[in-house]
Amino acid sequence: MTDPMADPADAYLDPEGKGMRLSRRLVLVALALLALTISVWTATRPNLNSIFLSARFPNPVAAISWVILLVLLLFQVSAKIRPFTIGIAFILAFPMPLYGAVGATALYGQFVMDRVPAEVSAVGAAPGRGPYVVTYRFVDGSTERGTWEYVSPYGSRGDANYTAPSVGTEVTVMRDPRGVLPPRTASRTEGTPEGTTSALLYATPALLGTVVLSAVIASVLTRRRSFITDSSRPGVSPAAAGDAPSAPGPSS
Repeated sequence: MTDPMADPADAYLDPEGKGMRLSRRLVLVALALLALTISVWTATRPNLNSIFLSARFPNPVAAISWVILLVLLLFQVSAKIRPFTIGIAFILAFPMPLYGAVGATALYGQFVMDRVPAEVSAVGAAPGRGPYVVTYRFVDGSTERGTWEYVSPYGSRGDANYTAPSVGTEVTVMRDPRGVLPPRTASRTEGTPEGTTSALLYATPALLGTVVLSAVIASVLTRRRSFITDSSRPGVSPAAAGDAPSAPGPSS
């Protein structure tokens, strides 16, 4: 029996009461993953010609787009998921550009890049609070622009500043044999067997965020009723309504 108080427009736009169509949810997931990928990539590979982006910051447009799209994704999860759980998922997933960049840098540096000696042959202008952009000369005579990421000890205000490199300084750097990432100064154990544990620890938040994001995407693509659809209906609790099937109509 038709509800006489129901708005006919709602039945036309959403005849099954399930919210956004699957095809549109697929587009939403694809856009969110694209924004996240661009954010992680721009934070992992610094733009050596930009003072702001050379400091391992993600592209601001991509990062803001990621947060907006993540919120839209969380609105489309199953109505069975409680608001508290959705809030925890947001807290764990929204820093993924930072987590992803730190984890990618640690794992790529440990398992792909080479730990080699180099000499500073040129120093760029001071970039403020970011790392210095320098030119390294390697033992084979080749040169390559990269970053100087050594910092001074933490001061009384709890912050650290990048030390100023000097031309002729001999350092150990991490160099990418594939040329994907620019060379950078190496930490004490990076690229050695002792650095494996540290690399895995740095990557742990990114792995946790990936698990959370995968669960969110799975819920978005497989749910029957969305959280936002049920929460927008007066008198309907998303956690109580969940994905329960509608009551069967009267038999003929």
